[in-house]
This record gives sequence, structure tokens and C-alpha cells, in this order.
Amino acid sequence: MTTLKILNGDHIVEATPELIAEMFCGLDSEGQARFYNHIAKTASEWKYGDFEFQLTYITDEKCLDYGGRRVMQSIGEFSHWGLRYENSNHG
Repeated sequence: MTTLKILNGDHIVEATPELIAEMFCGLDSEGQARFYNHIAKTASEWKYGDFEFQLTYITDEKCLDYGGRRVMQSIGEFSHWGLRYENSNHG
């Protein structure tokens, strides 16, 4: 994997998963929603499998702790509410 760099203030730093997570948490809800939309777009262009396949790799990682698993679970649970809300109010 290529090492990514980010300009953070006056410093160029490595784009670690931790830094990207902090940046994500600094976005408002629209920015976070656009982030997930772009993950879907980018993953749809992968040559070797889809996003569900990647989730298998993620959940098999030994470094994925309870907190990370809970975030993934919450995203799955809450993503259904939006679809239900949208369908009931705009259907």
C-alpha cells in the first residue's frame, strides 16, 4: 500500500487510520454521509471483490477491538432507520 501524506497545519504527516478517523469525526453529518457515499463508489470499482468481501477481512483482523466492532454494528443498525424513514415519508 502506498503511504499517504496529509498537510496538517504547517506539517506533512502520514495519513494513518487514526488520523483519518479523527478527520472523519470532525465532519458534520452531511460530510460523514458523503464520506460513506464515496466509499460505496470507490468500492464498486474494485477489481477483486466487493465491500462485503472487504468487511470479512476487517472483522478477521486481530487489532479490531470491541469498540471498533461496536461502531460497525451501530452503523449497520442505524443505516436501516434512514431507509425506513425515507420510504415512509417520501413513498
